[in-house]
Amino acid sequence: MRFCQPIHPGLLLILALLVGVETAWSQEQQLTEDGRLKRDPVYCSHSRCIVFTQEDHRTGKMRLMKLNLEDLSVSPFDAESDESRREFSVSADGNVYCFNVVRGLSSSIRVFDRKASQEATLPKIDKDPWSNWPAISPDGKTVVWVEGARVMYAYDFAENKGRESVRRFTAPGDDYSDYMPSFFPSGKQLAFASNRDHDFEIYLMNSDGTGQQRLTESRGIDMHPAVSPDGKRVAFTSNRDGNYEIYVIDLATRKSQRVTQNEEVDNFACWLPTRPNEMVYVGQRDGKTDLYRISLGSLSLAAE
Repeated sequence: MRFCQPIHPGLLLILALLVGVETAWSQEQQLTEDGRLKRDPVYCSHSRCIVFTQEDHRTGKMRLMKLNLEDLSVSPFDAESDESRREFSVSADGNVYCFNVVRGLSSSIRVFDRKASQEATLPKIDKDPWSNWPAISPDGKTVVWVEGARVMYAYDFAENKGRESVRRFTAPGDDYSDYMPSFFPSGKQLAFASNRDHDFEIYLMNSDGTGQQRLTESRGIDMHPAVSPDGKRVAFTSNRDGNYEIYVIDLATRKSQRVTQNEEVDNFACWLPTRPNEMVYVGQRDGKTDLYRISLGSLSLAAE
Protein backbone atom coordinates (compact mmCIF):
# COMPACT_ATOMS: atom_id res chain seq x y z
CA MET A 1 0.00 0.00 0.00
CA ARG A 2 1.27 3.47 -0.87
CA PHE A 3 0.96 6.35 1.57
CA CYS A 4 0.92 10.03 0.60
CA GLN A 5 3.74 12.11 1.98
CA PRO A 6 2.65 15.11 4.15
CA ILE A 7 2.86 18.48 2.43
CA HIS A 8 5.54 20.82 3.77
CA PRO A 9 4.03 23.91 5.53
CA GLY A 10 6.00 26.18 3.21
CA LEU A 11 4.32 24.60 0.18
CA LEU A 12 0.93 25.12 1.82
CA LEU A 13 1.69 28.83 2.17
CA ILE A 14 2.69 29.07 -1.50
CA LEU A 15 -0.49 27.27 -2.55
CA ALA A 16 -2.57 29.60 -0.39
CA LEU A 17 -1.05 32.62 -2.07
CA LEU A 18 -1.60 31.16 -5.53
CA VAL A 19 -5.31 30.57 -4.89
CA GLY A 20 -5.79 34.12 -3.66
CA VAL A 21 -6.11 33.92 0.11
CA GLU A 22 -6.63 37.48 1.42
CA THR A 23 -3.22 38.10 2.93
CA ALA A 24 -0.36 40.38 1.98
CA TRP A 25 2.95 40.61 3.78
CA SER A 26 6.68 40.57 3.28
CA GLN A 27 9.33 39.19 5.59
CA GLU A 28 9.06 40.72 9.03
CA GLN A 29 12.04 42.14 10.88
CA GLN A 30 12.38 41.54 14.60
CA LEU A 31 13.32 44.79 16.35
CA THR A 32 13.66 43.68 20.00
CA GLU A 33 14.88 40.41 21.42
CA ASP A 34 14.22 40.41 25.18
CA GLY A 35 10.81 38.71 24.89
CA ARG A 36 9.21 40.75 27.68
CA LEU A 37 5.56 41.77 27.67
CA LYS A 38 5.04 44.79 25.39
CA ARG A 39 2.19 46.91 24.03
CA ASP A 40 1.23 50.32 22.60
CA PRO A 41 4.08 51.21 20.16
CA VAL A 42 3.88 54.81 18.89
CA TYR A 43 6.20 56.69 16.53
CA CYS A 44 7.65 59.87 18.08
CA SER A 45 9.03 62.42 15.61
CA HIS A 46 10.78 64.40 18.36
CA SER A 47 13.40 61.68 18.83
CA ARG A 48 12.66 59.59 15.71
CA CYS A 49 12.00 56.53 17.78
CA ILE A 50 9.24 54.13 18.79
CA VAL A 51 7.91 54.68 22.30
CA PHE A 52 6.28 51.57 23.73
CA THR A 53 5.17 49.99 26.99
CA GLN A 54 7.17 47.16 28.47
CA GLU A 55 6.93 45.17 31.67
CA ASP A 56 9.79 45.77 34.10
CA HIS A 57 10.98 42.29 35.06
CA ARG A 58 12.23 43.58 38.44
CA THR A 59 9.09 45.36 39.63
CA GLY A 60 6.35 43.87 37.45
CA LYS A 61 5.18 47.40 36.58
CA MET A 62 4.66 48.68 33.06
CA ARG A 63 7.23 51.24 31.92
CA LEU A 64 7.63 53.49 28.89
CA MET A 65 10.63 52.61 26.75
CA LYS A 66 11.98 53.96 23.46
CA LEU A 67 13.45 52.07 20.52
CA ASN A 68 15.97 53.84 18.28
CA LEU A 69 15.07 52.79 14.74
CA GLU A 70 18.61 53.38 13.48
CA ASP A 71 20.61 51.09 15.77
CA LEU A 72 17.68 49.27 17.47
CA SER A 73 18.92 50.24 20.92
CA VAL A 74 16.32 50.33 23.71
CA SER A 75 16.36 52.78 26.62
CA PRO A 76 13.89 54.19 29.18
CA PHE A 77 11.68 57.01 27.92
CA ASP A 78 11.60 58.73 31.30
CA ALA A 79 12.85 58.33 34.86
CA GLU A 80 11.98 55.20 36.80
CA SER A 81 8.80 55.54 38.85
CA ASP A 82 6.73 53.54 41.29
CA GLU A 83 3.81 53.98 38.86
CA SER A 84 2.84 51.86 35.90
CA ARG A 85 2.86 53.96 32.72
CA ARG A 86 1.30 52.86 29.46
CA GLU A 87 -0.74 53.95 26.40
CA PHE A 88 1.62 56.68 25.20
CA SER A 89 0.35 59.22 22.66
CA VAL A 90 2.15 62.16 21.06
CA SER A 91 1.45 65.15 18.77
CA ALA A 92 2.77 65.27 15.19
CA ASP A 93 5.71 67.51 16.12
CA GLY A 94 6.55 65.45 19.21
CA ASN A 95 6.20 68.37 21.63
CA VAL A 96 2.98 67.35 23.40
CA TYR A 97 2.59 63.86 24.77
CA CYS A 98 0.55 61.96 27.33
CA PHE A 99 0.21 58.55 28.90
CA ASN A 100 -1.92 56.54 31.28
CA VAL A 101 -0.68 56.35 34.89
CA VAL A 102 -1.79 53.35 36.97
CA ARG A 103 -1.64 53.44 40.75
CA GLY A 104 -3.23 50.55 42.61
CA LEU A 105 -6.84 50.17 41.50
CA SER A 106 -7.15 53.46 39.63
CA SER A 107 -5.59 55.25 36.68
CA SER A 108 -5.38 58.78 35.28
CA ILE A 109 -4.18 60.57 32.14
CA ARG A 110 -1.16 62.88 32.41
CA VAL A 111 -0.32 65.39 29.64
CA PHE A 112 2.96 67.24 29.02
CA ASP A 113 4.03 70.08 26.71
CA ARG A 114 7.81 70.11 26.18
CA LYS A 115 7.91 73.59 24.64
CA ALA A 116 5.66 75.40 27.10
CA SER A 117 6.89 73.38 30.10
CA GLN A 118 3.22 72.77 30.88
CA GLU A 119 1.53 69.69 32.26
CA ALA A 120 -1.91 68.58 33.39
CA THR A 121 -3.71 65.59 34.86
CA LEU A 122 -7.07 65.19 33.16
CA PRO A 123 -10.05 65.63 35.50
CA LYS A 124 -12.18 62.69 36.57
CA ILE A 125 -15.68 62.84 35.11
CA ASP A 126 -17.39 59.64 36.19
CA LYS A 127 -17.21 57.81 39.49
CA ASP A 128 -15.29 54.98 37.86
CA PRO A 129 -11.63 55.12 38.96
CA TRP A 130 -10.25 54.13 35.55
CA SER A 131 -9.20 56.47 32.75
CA ASN A 132 -7.71 54.84 29.64
CA TRP A 133 -6.61 55.07 26.00
CA PRO A 134 -5.58 58.72 25.58
CA ALA A 135 -5.05 60.06 22.05
CA ILE A 136 -3.56 63.47 21.30
CA SER A 137 -4.62 65.42 18.22
CA PRO A 138 -1.84 66.06 15.67
CA ASP A 139 -1.67 69.75 16.67
CA GLY A 140 -1.35 68.84 20.36
CA LYS A 141 -4.37 70.92 21.40
CA THR A 142 -6.88 68.16 22.21
CA VAL A 143 -6.71 64.92 24.18
CA VAL A 144 -9.42 62.31 23.70
CA TRP A 145 -9.64 59.57 26.29
CA VAL A 146 -11.97 56.93 27.72
CA GLU A 147 -13.49 57.30 31.16
CA GLY A 148 -14.64 54.21 33.01
CA ALA A 149 -13.89 51.94 30.02
CA ARG A 150 -17.15 53.18 28.47
CA VAL A 151 -17.40 56.82 27.39
CA MET A 152 -15.03 59.00 25.36
CA TYR A 153 -14.32 62.58 26.38
CA ALA A 154 -12.19 65.35 24.86
CA TYR A 155 -10.01 67.77 26.81
CA ASP A 156 -8.94 71.15 25.43
CA PHE A 157 -5.29 71.14 26.50
CA ALA A 158 -4.68 74.50 24.81
CA GLU A 159 -7.26 76.01 27.18
CA ASN A 160 -6.39 73.71 30.12
CA LYS A 161 -9.05 74.85 32.62
CA GLY A 162 -9.89 71.56 34.30
CA ARG A 163 -13.49 70.34 33.99
CA GLU A 164 -14.41 73.50 32.07
CA SER A 165 -12.23 72.24 29.20
CA VAL A 166 -13.97 68.83 28.95
CA ARG A 167 -16.65 67.84 26.45
CA ARG A 168 -18.27 64.45 25.97
CA PHE A 169 -17.68 62.66 22.66
CA THR A 170 -19.82 59.52 22.92
CA ALA A 171 -22.97 58.79 24.87
CA PRO A 172 -22.79 56.35 27.81
CA GLY A 173 -24.30 52.95 27.08
CA ASP A 174 -25.41 50.44 29.69
CA ASP A 175 -24.17 47.47 27.70
CA TYR A 176 -21.37 48.72 25.44
CA SER A 177 -18.04 50.51 25.47
CA ASP A 178 -16.30 52.99 23.16
CA TYR A 179 -12.53 53.04 23.39
CA MET A 180 -9.09 53.02 21.70
CA PRO A 181 -9.39 56.36 19.78
CA SER A 182 -6.89 57.17 17.03
CA PHE A 183 -6.67 60.57 15.29
CA PHE A 184 -6.38 61.01 11.54
CA PRO A 185 -3.29 63.02 10.48
CA SER A 186 -5.59 65.92 9.51
CA GLY A 187 -7.01 66.02 13.03
CA LYS A 188 -10.52 66.19 11.53
CA GLN A 189 -11.56 62.60 12.25
CA LEU A 190 -10.91 59.72 14.63
CA ALA A 191 -11.14 55.96 14.41
CA PHE A 192 -12.17 54.03 17.50
CA ALA A 193 -13.36 50.60 18.65
CA SER A 194 -16.82 49.91 20.03
CA ASN A 195 -19.07 46.96 20.84
CA ARG A 196 -22.26 49.04 20.52
CA ASP A 197 -23.42 46.57 17.84
CA HIS A 198 -22.79 43.57 20.09
CA ASP A 199 -19.25 42.73 19.02
CA PHE A 200 -16.19 44.95 18.75
CA GLU A 201 -15.86 46.75 15.41
CA ILE A 202 -13.97 49.80 14.15
CA TYR A 203 -15.91 53.08 13.85
CA LEU A 204 -15.18 56.57 12.54
CA MET A 205 -16.30 59.97 13.80
CA ASN A 206 -15.53 63.65 13.27
CA SER A 207 -13.19 65.40 15.68
CA ASP A 208 -16.17 67.08 17.38
CA GLY A 209 -17.84 63.72 18.09
CA THR A 210 -20.41 63.93 15.27
CA GLY A 211 -20.81 61.70 12.22
CA GLN A 212 -20.22 58.39 14.00
CA GLN A 213 -20.29 55.48 11.54
CA ARG A 214 -19.29 51.85 11.49
CA LEU A 215 -16.25 50.95 9.37
CA THR A 216 -15.72 47.18 9.78
CA GLU A 217 -18.17 44.32 9.97
CA SER A 218 -16.99 40.86 10.94
CA ARG A 219 -18.00 38.05 13.24
CA GLY A 220 -14.75 38.39 15.14
CA ILE A 221 -13.36 41.15 17.34
CA ASP A 222 -11.88 44.21 15.58
CA MET A 223 -9.91 46.57 17.83
CA HIS A 224 -6.82 48.82 18.23
CA PRO A 225 -7.27 51.02 15.13
CA ALA A 226 -4.31 53.01 13.80
CA VAL A 227 -4.77 55.51 10.96
CA SER A 228 -2.15 55.56 8.20
CA PRO A 229 0.06 58.66 7.62
CA ASP A 230 -1.89 59.54 4.45
CA GLY A 231 -5.25 59.13 6.21
CA LYS A 232 -6.48 56.67 3.58
CA ARG A 233 -6.17 53.39 5.50
CA VAL A 234 -6.75 52.07 8.99
CA ALA A 235 -4.77 49.21 10.47
CA PHE A 236 -6.43 47.19 13.21
CA THR A 237 -6.29 43.90 15.10
CA SER A 238 -8.86 41.20 14.41
CA ASN A 239 -9.49 37.55 15.23
CA ARG A 240 -11.98 37.14 12.37
CA ASP A 241 -9.90 34.26 10.99
CA GLY A 242 -9.51 32.52 14.34
CA ASN A 243 -6.32 34.20 15.55
CA TYR A 244 -5.43 37.80 16.39
CA GLU A 245 -3.64 39.31 13.37
CA ILE A 246 -3.03 42.75 11.88
CA TYR A 247 -5.40 43.87 9.09
CA VAL A 248 -5.61 47.01 6.97
CA ILE A 249 -8.81 48.49 5.54
CA ASP A 250 -8.97 51.03 2.71
CA LEU A 251 -11.38 53.88 3.51
CA ALA A 252 -12.34 54.44 -0.13
CA THR A 253 -13.07 50.83 -1.11
CA ARG A 254 -13.84 49.45 2.39
CA LYS A 255 -11.76 46.46 1.34
CA SER A 256 -9.67 44.87 4.09
CA GLN A 257 -6.74 42.52 3.94
CA ARG A 258 -4.71 40.57 6.47
CA VAL A 259 -1.13 41.78 6.91
CA THR A 260 0.37 39.28 9.36
CA GLN A 261 0.14 35.50 9.40
CA ASN A 262 1.39 33.80 12.54
CA GLU A 263 0.19 31.11 14.91
CA GLU A 264 0.40 33.47 17.89
CA VAL A 265 -0.92 36.97 18.54
CA ASP A 266 0.02 40.05 16.45
CA ASN A 267 -1.39 43.30 17.85
CA PHE A 268 -0.95 47.08 18.33
CA ALA A 269 -0.11 48.24 14.79
CA CYS A 270 1.86 51.48 14.49
CA TRP A 271 2.50 53.20 11.14
CA LEU A 272 5.88 54.78 10.37
CA PRO A 273 5.37 58.30 8.91
CA THR A 274 8.94 58.32 7.60
CA ARG A 275 8.19 55.12 5.68
CA PRO A 276 4.45 55.33 4.96
CA ASN A 277 4.11 51.75 3.75
CA GLU A 278 5.73 50.19 6.80
CA MET A 279 4.46 49.49 10.28
CA VAL A 280 5.71 48.30 13.64
CA TYR A 281 3.61 45.99 15.77
CA VAL A 282 3.77 43.74 18.81
CA GLY A 283 4.15 40.08 17.96
CA GLN A 284 4.21 36.95 20.07
CA ARG A 285 6.53 34.12 19.04
CA ASP A 286 7.05 30.98 21.13
CA GLY A 287 5.37 32.73 24.05
CA LYS A 288 7.76 35.71 23.92
CA THR A 289 6.63 39.24 23.02
CA ASP A 290 8.70 41.62 20.89
CA LEU A 291 8.42 44.46 18.39
CA TYR A 292 8.46 43.66 14.69
CA ARG A 293 8.55 45.75 11.52
CA ILE A 294 6.88 44.77 8.26
CA SER A 295 6.55 46.31 4.80
CA LEU A 296 3.18 46.48 3.06
CA GLY A 297 4.70 46.68 -0.40
CA SER A 298 2.56 43.84 -1.73
CA LEU A 299 -0.69 45.08 -0.21
CA SER A 300 -3.36 46.06 -2.75
CA LEU A 301 -6.66 47.48 -1.60
CA ALA A 302 -7.55 49.43 -4.72
CA ALA A 303 -11.00 49.17 -6.24
CA GLU A 304 -11.26 46.48 -8.87
